[in-house]
Amino acid sequence: MPNPTEDTAIFLARFGPEAFRYRDSLACSLIDGDQGYLVYTADTVAAGAVGQAQGEALLTALNALQSLGIRTLELRINSSGAHFKDPMEGLWHLNAFLEALWAFHARGIRIITRCDGWLYGGMAMALTAVSDEIMLGPQAHIGLLGYRATTQ
Repeated sequence: MPNPTEDTAIFLARFGPEAFRYRDSLACSLIDGDQGYLVYTADTVAAGAVGQAQGEALLTALNALQSLGIRTLELRINSSGAHFKDPMEGLWHLNAFLEALWAFHARGIRIITRCDGWLYGGMAMALTAVSDEIMLGPQAHIGLLGYRATTQ
């Protein structure tokens, strides 16, 4: 995974290869008992913005957890929302990701979002709508527009 934060790198190091259900360069999903995890780590170039490739990775990682009997799903997300160079694809995939999360929620699966980096735009709106709990690390930024827009 590209550029995981220190917290995410330490988290992922706790698991052996047998825990992973899906893994590519953008996202991974893993299971530990009845706890499922989806990890999406931002790249430094686009701050984790979601376009077609990123959206497909998120959906594939989430679908890999679909039939595993988990009771809790923890999302470790670092994203600035839809990609400005691919906004319609990004928004479509963010919507599909949210719909898939609602399906998990409807099955009684508790959804926890943990962010230690960026949580902006469509990703922030989607995850605040569906999550039972959101935990932000001390270095996290959350909002509708990007960090630069809020500091200028």
